[in-house]
Amino acid sequence: MTADDLPNEHIECMQWAISHGAEVRGVTPARFPGRGLGMVATRTIKEDETIITIPSSVMLTVDSVPSTFVKKFRTGTPTQAILAAYLTRGDRRSLKKWDPWRKVWPSRQVFEDSMPLLWPEFSQNNSGAGGIILPPSASGTLKTAQANSLGECDKEIYQNILSRQRMRLQHSWEDVVSVIPDMDWDSFSYNWCIVNTRSFYYVGPGKEDPEDWNDALGLVPFVDYFNHSDEWTCDVTFKCTNYIFKANRRIEKDEEIYISYGAHTNDFLLIEYGFFLDQNVCDAVYLDNIICRELSPVDEEELKQRDYYGNYEITPTGSCRRLGAVACMKYMDRNDWRSMMDSNSNKGIDIQKTAKAISDWINAYLKECETSIESLETNIAAEQDERRSARVSMILNRWKQIKSLCEGALDAVAWEDTDTE
Repeated sequence: MTADDLPNEHIECMQWAISHGAEVRGVTPARFPGRGLGMVATRTIKEDETIITIPSSVMLTVDSVPSTFVKKFRTGTPTQAILAAYLTRGDRRSLKKWDPWRKVWPSRQVFEDSMPLLWPEFSQNNSGAGGIILPPSASGTLKTAQANSLGECDKEIYQNILSRQRMRLQHSWEDVVSVIPDMDWDSFSYNWCIVNTRSFYYVGPGKEDPEDWNDALGLVPFVDYFNHSDEWTCDVTFKCTNYIFKANRRIEKDEEIYISYGAHTNDFLLIEYGFFLDQNVCDAVYLDNIICRELSPVDEEELKQRDYYGNYEITPTGSCRRLGAVACMKYMDRNDWRSMMDSNSNKGIDIQKTAKAISDWINAYLKECETSIESLETNIAAEQDERRSARVSMILNRWKQIKSLCEGALDAVAWEDTDTE
């Protein structure tokens, strides 16, 4: 870690934030070799000590965008679309306020190197082509299943992530170009990604939470230097008039300080932010693509009635209750299964048969991992473009993580089976 060789614009960004009411105590941006930028302690920080306060007056929100600009757009236009449009085509004089902060934002090339949304292989007209195989939770499809997408399964926030993200961007674009027809796509999509990766929760004074949580956002200067960890050392609180960042334990001098972007899986982090963690206690894999293709229409309806359709999650420590319920459906008499589900009991459950069904599904996912890893390794060996090779390598590492996760889940299921004998 080093802050001494940090380019001047980063120090100027911090000084600009302070000059606009931010309070910064004992921290500074720093460059971490091989990992980019982050926030570091310049002294020992005590537990519960407030290290940064950012007033809402310096935040970039829909409330700080000139009302004449906001009123151009129809009701229901996503907040993210309005903010991206403003950053792209807003009045230069009103935007000048945030120039010292915007100078330190990542370039479009940084996003293109790390975010599948901007990769040519996953453009609207070329989805999944070119040999880069995204994990099913990100892409919504399995390579080894012929034309077998997630279908009507319950695709929550951690499934079919790229398609959902691409749809949000496309809807934002359509809303904006209906008002500003000559909007430049590259500039707009870049600023859309800026908003997407640097936003914090924000709802204006006196306003209720929007129906779509994606609209409850705003950009908070300077604190976007904080990196994400599942073992964060700084808690974040929004109090309408400001954002407060407070250490949740003692932090030593020169130690990097982390916040949490949320309890997200690595596939979500990859698609939404362009990175994933080496170790992530929140990581999970969903077996919906495999399980849902085995269900009959009657099975689907039974599960939907009980809110058990989809989101069949495994982690390195085992499987979820939802997965156990659908596994029992494979061997139990249907009336017995209904009785078991309605009474929330274990009556009629055969642990070995349940474990066998779950293990078979995990093994099917492991086959997908092995096929994808082999394909990506072949792709890397033949790849001559350095930037594309880096993309393939990143996805390959993610697949290797998933393989390890599945193996851990398989061991956990096997242990649960033998433990009951």
